[in-house]
Amino acid sequence: MAGSGPARAAHQYHVSPPRYPGPDEGLVYIFRTAAPLGPCPLSIDGKRFLMLEYGDYSWLYIKAGVHDFSLALPLGAWRKQILNIQPEIRGGQITYLQFRSTLVGAQIDATFEEIGKRQAIPAMSRNWYRKPDPGWDTAR
Repeated sequence: MAGSGPARAAHQYHVSPPRYPGPDEGLVYIFRTAAPLGPCPLSIDGKRFLMLEYGDYSWLYIKAGVHDFSLALPLGAWRKQILNIQPEIRGGQITYLQFRSTLVGAQIDATFEEIGKRQAIPAMSRNWYRKPDPGWDTAR
């Protein structure tokens, strides 16, 4: 419906990946729910993937193995906190990584974790697709 919400540059609603991952790679969905923080840069193995905003999701194909996913949380003009997760990406399988943050009193409670498909699909269904920075394998 036109005019029903803010315009979201670099977003498309409910974009699906083109294929299931091959035997030597995994498909990783990354998404964000809850919103007391602004945009957070997400890096994978030290290379920036995208700015993850509230309500975003994205995906990539990545070689099977353990990878470092890092989120930098903005906590003020000069402070940030890094959340890291090192999931084992299994060939031919799909992994779901969720970032959520809530405000508890004056403190930010943030988690970045691997969750199951049954939890991930309903949560991601309300999110917008965000295209990653150039150079990432998201289609074949």
